[in-house]
Amino acid sequence: MATRRASAPYAETTRGYYRTLTATSVGLEMAISVVVPLLIGIWLDRKAGTTPWLMLVCLGFGFAAGLRAVWRHVAAADRQVAESEPRPAPTRAAARDDARDDARDARDDRGAP
Repeated sequence: MATRRASAPYAETTRGYYRTLTATSVGLEMAISVVVPLLIGIWLDRKAGTTPWLMLVCLGFGFAAGLRAVWRHVAAADRQVAESEPRPAPTRAAARDDARDDARDARDDRGAP
Protein backbone atom coordinates (compact mmCIF):
# COMPACT_ATOMS: atom_id res chain seq x y z
CA MET A 1 0.00 0.00 0.00
CA ALA A 2 2.87 2.41 0.77
CA THR A 3 4.36 1.83 -2.69
CA ARG A 4 1.12 2.84 -4.32
CA ARG A 5 0.93 6.12 -2.41
CA ALA A 6 4.56 6.95 -3.18
CA SER A 7 4.03 6.53 -6.93
CA ALA A 8 0.80 8.57 -7.04
CA PRO A 9 2.50 12.02 -7.33
CA TYR A 10 4.73 10.70 -10.12
CA ALA A 11 1.72 9.26 -11.94
CA GLU A 12 -0.17 12.55 -11.66
CA THR A 13 2.82 14.49 -13.01
CA THR A 14 3.17 12.08 -15.93
CA ARG A 15 -0.56 12.36 -16.64
CA GLY A 16 -0.20 16.16 -16.70
CA TYR A 17 2.66 15.96 -19.20
CA TYR A 18 0.60 13.65 -21.40
CA ARG A 19 -2.32 16.09 -21.38
CA THR A 20 0.00 18.97 -22.29
CA LEU A 21 1.56 17.07 -25.19
CA THR A 22 -1.87 16.05 -26.43
CA ALA A 23 -3.05 19.66 -26.36
CA THR A 24 -0.02 20.88 -28.29
CA SER A 25 -0.40 18.16 -30.89
CA VAL A 26 -3.84 19.56 -31.81
CA GLY A 27 -2.33 22.69 -33.36
CA LEU A 28 0.34 20.72 -35.16
CA GLU A 29 -2.21 18.30 -36.54
CA MET A 30 -4.43 21.16 -37.71
CA ALA A 31 -1.51 22.84 -39.49
CA ILE A 32 -0.38 19.64 -41.20
CA SER A 33 -3.95 18.82 -42.20
CA VAL A 34 -4.22 22.13 -44.03
CA VAL A 35 -0.71 22.62 -45.45
CA VAL A 36 -0.17 19.17 -46.97
CA PRO A 37 -3.40 19.16 -49.05
CA LEU A 38 -2.72 22.79 -50.02
CA LEU A 39 0.68 21.84 -51.44
CA ILE A 40 -0.80 18.82 -53.20
CA GLY A 41 -3.50 21.06 -54.70
CA ILE A 42 -0.91 23.56 -55.96
CA TRP A 43 1.11 20.73 -57.52
CA LEU A 44 -2.00 19.25 -59.17
CA ASP A 45 -2.99 22.67 -60.49
CA ARG A 46 0.39 23.11 -62.12
CA LYS A 47 0.19 19.66 -63.73
CA ALA A 48 -3.44 20.03 -64.90
CA GLY A 49 -3.41 23.78 -65.62
CA THR A 50 -6.55 24.37 -63.54
CA THR A 51 -5.21 27.10 -61.27
CA PRO A 52 -6.61 27.73 -58.54
CA TRP A 53 -9.48 25.20 -58.47
CA LEU A 54 -7.73 22.00 -57.35
CA MET A 55 -5.83 23.98 -54.73
CA LEU A 56 -9.11 25.32 -53.33
CA VAL A 57 -10.72 21.86 -53.33
CA CYS A 58 -7.73 20.30 -51.56
CA LEU A 59 -7.63 23.21 -49.13
CA GLY A 60 -11.29 22.62 -48.28
CA PHE A 61 -10.65 18.92 -47.67
CA GLY A 62 -7.62 19.74 -45.54
CA PHE A 63 -9.54 22.26 -43.48
CA ALA A 64 -12.34 19.73 -42.91
CA ALA A 65 -9.81 17.09 -41.86
CA GLY A 66 -8.17 19.56 -39.47
CA LEU A 67 -11.49 20.46 -37.88
CA ARG A 68 -12.31 16.78 -37.50
CA ALA A 69 -8.99 16.21 -35.73
CA VAL A 70 -9.62 19.13 -33.37
CA TRP A 71 -13.13 17.86 -32.65
CA ARG A 72 -11.74 14.38 -31.87
CA HIS A 73 -9.17 15.82 -29.45
CA VAL A 74 -11.76 17.99 -27.70
CA ALA A 75 -14.10 15.01 -27.29
CA ALA A 76 -11.27 12.91 -25.84
CA ALA A 77 -10.35 15.69 -23.42
CA ASP A 78 -13.99 16.00 -22.33
CA ARG A 79 -14.10 12.24 -21.69
CA GLN A 80 -10.92 12.43 -19.59
CA VAL A 81 -12.30 15.28 -17.51
CA ALA A 82 -15.60 13.48 -16.97
CA GLU A 83 -13.77 10.32 -15.85
CA SER A 84 -11.47 12.19 -13.47
CA GLU A 85 -14.17 14.25 -11.73
CA PRO A 86 -15.17 12.84 -8.37
CA ARG A 87 -18.76 11.73 -8.10
CA PRO A 88 -20.82 13.32 -5.36
CA ALA A 89 -21.52 11.16 -2.35
CA PRO A 90 -25.16 10.14 -1.96
CA THR A 91 -27.10 12.17 0.57
CA ARG A 92 -29.09 10.67 3.43
CA ALA A 93 -32.32 11.49 1.61
CA ALA A 94 -31.15 9.64 -1.49
CA ALA A 95 -30.10 6.63 0.59
CA ARG A 96 -33.46 6.67 2.36
CA ASP A 97 -35.31 6.85 -0.97
CA ASP A 98 -33.23 3.96 -2.29
CA ALA A 99 -34.11 1.89 0.79
CA ARG A 100 -37.81 2.66 0.28
CA ASP A 101 -37.59 1.67 -3.37
CA ASP A 102 -35.86 -1.58 -2.43
CA ALA A 103 -38.54 -2.36 0.17
CA ARG A 104 -41.29 -1.58 -2.36
CA ASP A 105 -39.64 -3.82 -4.96
CA ALA A 106 -39.36 -6.64 -2.43
CA ARG A 107 -43.06 -6.29 -1.58
CA ASP A 108 -43.98 -6.32 -5.26
CA ASP A 109 -41.91 -9.45 -5.79
CA ARG A 110 -43.78 -11.25 -3.01
CA GLY A 111 -47.11 -10.13 -4.39
CA ALA A 112 -48.02 -8.18 -1.24
CA PRO A 113 -50.15 -5.03 -1.54
